[in-house]
Amino acid sequence: MRDGTEHLMTAPYIDRDAYLADMEWKRGVHATHGTVLIETFSYDRQEGRLLQALEEKLAPHVTYNPRRPETIFNRLIELHRIDSFTRLLGTFLRKYKNGGYSIQDCENKARALKAGRRAKAFLNIFEPVYQEYQKRLGKRIDFEDMILRAAHYAEIGRYDSPFHHILVDEFQDISQSRARLIKALKAQHADTRLFAVGDDWQSIFRFAGSDIHLMRNFGHEFGGNFDGESAVH
Repeated sequence: MRDGTEHLMTAPYIDRDAYLADMEWKRGVHATHGTVLIETFSYDRQEGRLLQALEEKLAPHVTYNPRRPETIFNRLIELHRIDSFTRLLGTFLRKYKNGGYSIQDCENKARALKAGRRAKAFLNIFEPVYQEYQKRLGKRIDFEDMILRAAHYAEIGRYDSPFHHILVDEFQDISQSRARLIKALKAQHADTRLFAVGDDWQSIFRFAGSDIHLMRNFGHEFGGNFDGESAVH
């Protein structure tokens, strides 16, 4: 106010007197019990500094232990705060990377499947999203990059595998990038044996890039030659 006194306002659809009385009651409860009360105000949000103000007020009382970004995203999905199209972009990005695809590969596939303008429109949206994702990664690598890099090192002999027996559990959740790594390790020794355990009824990680085709076509994808027969498994 002009006389220097504080005059709190509320939105027109809120009963100001009841709101202020409730606020004073809450302050009194915390004062009585000696508990910490953190207050934020609508003007903090209007000025775009709500999170900063909250962090400053919490700092003397808590030690921050930020959640990892991927756990935040998963939690937002559980709370239904992420729309289905955003989730579709995230799923496609993981599959795109772990398959080692290019935009051109996807366009060729879309034409072969006669997916039409809808597929083209999706790729037009996805491409800048992917470029921005890679830009933000910078010199860092994500999980798909790690798998693909490991597969590449095994393929070119930069990594010399000592393993002649490879066991893969939960094989129904295998992805293209992990399959490529397994094949690269298997190819390094003629007598390498691959033993896989899985149940295609339990394949639940499609969102993370799993490809059930790899299990259902195990012999063609991973099988060797024995007694004149190929794709033996």
